[in-house]
Amino acid sequence: MAGRSPPAGADLHLSRQQLAEFVGSTQFTVSRTLAAWERHGWIALGRQRVQVRDREALHRVELE
Repeated sequence: MAGRSPPAGADLHLSRQQLAEFVGSTQFTVSRTLAAWERHGWIALGRQRVQVRDREALHRVELE
């Protein structure tokens, strides 16, 4: 998703498996990363849903 950050409050309707396939990773790694981002308050997780809460924080991670 480089260069295309979703706006804060955006909902992404994807399963963890779909997201893993999209970014070329494993479901385990995606789940672990999403859980960490949720603990930071950058996203909120639901059933097959990721809600972006802090787009700027996600963008900083992308640049690292």
